[in-house]
Amino acid sequence: MANFFNIRGVQIDNNAAIRNDTVNNQTWDWIAPNFDPNAGNSPIVDYLGPGDGTLPAWSTRLVSTPPGNVRTLLGDDIEHMWMMGHPQVTNALQMVI
Repeated sequence: MANFFNIRGVQIDNNAAIRNDTVNNQTWDWIAPNFDPNAGNSPIVDYLGPGDGTLPAWSTRLVSTPPGNVRTLLGDDIEHMWMMGHPQVTNALQMVI
């Protein structure tokens, strides 16, 4: 495990407050037999929290990774789809390679 690292992103606002824009968990309920998805409320409820816009921060690390090997990158431009090309990620990779 000494050579295994997790790099994860967390979106922040310009004022450095962590944004809660990523679905972190959901709840759902049974639907009635006459449920019409085009009318009425959805039985699925999303709860938002910190993350990279796609994956919640709590889930983007292997739980057995030593805390010193987890790199959490904060930025207002962190976006899941583009993280591998993000300067913070390439800098973090250079530090561990």
